[in-house]
Amino acid sequence: MKAVTFTIHLQEPVLTTQIQSGEANSAIAYPFIPGSMIRGALVGRYLAGKPLNREEDKIAPQLFLDGTVCYLNAYPAHPTTKVRALPKPLSWFVAKDNAGEPTVEITDFAHELPGDDPVKPPASGDFVWQAGDAVQLISPDMIGLVHNTSDDPNRKSEEASQVYRYEALAVGQSFAGVILSENEALLETAKKLLEAGDLRLGGSHTAGYGRVTITNISLEQDWREFTPLPVNGIDEGMDDADWAEEDEEATAVTEPEHAILTCLSDLIWRDEQGQISDRLLSPSGKKPLTACYRLRPVGGFNRKWGLPLCQSWAIQSGSVFVFPPECYSELQAWVDHGVGERRAEGYGRVALNWHNTAKVSQSVAPVALPALSNIPLSSESHKLAQEMANRQLQALVEQRLIGRIQELSQFQALPQTAHLSRARLAARRAWHRADLQEIVKHFEQLSPTAVKQWEKARLNQSNFKNWILQEIKQVGQFALVNELPEVAGVKADFSEMRDVTLARLIEGVLRQAVKKAKARAEGGQDG
Repeated sequence: MKAVTFTIHLQEPVLTTQIQSGEANSAIAYPFIPGSMIRGALVGRYLAGKPLNREEDKIAPQLFLDGTVCYLNAYPAHPTTKVRALPKPLSWFVAKDNAGEPTVEITDFAHELPGDDPVKPPASGDFVWQAGDAVQLISPDMIGLVHNTSDDPNRKSEEASQVYRYEALAVGQSFAGVILSENEALLETAKKLLEAGDLRLGGSHTAGYGRVTITNISLEQDWREFTPLPVNGIDEGMDDADWAEEDEEATAVTEPEHAILTCLSDLIWRDEQGQISDRLLSPSGKKPLTACYRLRPVGGFNRKWGLPLCQSWAIQSGSVFVFPPECYSELQAWVDHGVGERRAEGYGRVALNWHNTAKVSQSVAPVALPALSNIPLSSESHKLAQEMANRQLQALVEQRLIGRIQELSQFQALPQTAHLSRARLAARRAWHRADLQEIVKHFEQLSPTAVKQWEKARLNQSNFKNWILQEIKQVGQFALVNELPEVAGVKADFSEMRDVTLARLIEGVLRQAVKKAKARAEGGQDG
């Protein structure tokens, strides 16, 4: 099949709302980006605010409406290979006691009937990556956000305010999208629309949702939606990057024992009476021998009308139907062209004999690191990032300053309280004026009596006065935090707060010394 493949990077949370959110003030996103949203975004870019004239424009109906071009759901992309994940088959089960382990062996009930031991679906995730002779189960990251809106923006109350809770796809993730068609000219048009810049997907764009970046756009002449999982032991030694190049002869099913149909997207099926149904039949009318499936309601939203689309029931992605082996040839047409309604929006995608072994091995899925943006910051954004980083640094300095003052608390032979207090006042002036010379001037103007007392004073076995003057002299090397915080690639700047921080450190140590000197004058021990 000819296809345009691309990667969607989420720059903001994306609200791909499903209809079973539970209440009017909540919205829960699908764990993928529906093909209808991708199509809708490209329709808006194609029209550019102009109405569609179907009599003059012969390209738009084929590109968006009549099913000549199909916009598949964007599923999670592998962190390194960018391979598109597929929905986890609902016929996969594991031993109940080991369900939480990421490497527990999976039993496929499409091949092997359940025994007496209790089982449950794997808890690792909703999607599958193929990795050699094993699979990796993953789920995209979701983020819950709460919004408060009021009729009066200056007043929040129970009567005038509403609280909304959104569960959206978290920012920083990548999803692999596909546009299918046998018409290469239409695919070239879709490719140019994707290359035109960032898109807005999903809902609540004005509330900070939906901005995505499109990368890795490529036109492929022979794209395959799935590769049959190898039988255990056939592909030992394959790495993650080689599975897609696996020899077809090693895994092709020439004389299958069954025709196992797996839904790679939701499927809307109508029976002979035209009613929405879950009773899937082969093109010749044969019933499946067994099935593992679920139903869920599906809908949509028409941005032109500003209204939701009609809701209907669909066979959920991942559902598995096992047909007699003689149905294999006739079901192959569904793999190429899809089945059911709304195929242009990515519905009705199926795989045939994709998982063809009773036991499936698992491996640990790689950690998907957030995609970092290389877009340079504007001057305003750079300034804001600098302020944020500096505030983080200030918070770290406050914590470290307290600990450092406590470390410098071993005093001996302290001067009189009056001399310490005058030095502390000089440190406070240096703090507020950001000028350490205030402390230096104080020590240059000491009386002979005070000089003698300061020469005897010790701080952690060192000369107290010399420690203060040496720290001021080497202020350029003074640092309380080893690693500076960073926001959007902008590091915090300690130089602007270095003098003030050192003055505060000296003032804090002198404050401790005053307390010790007062305790000595009242009959306590010095140091």
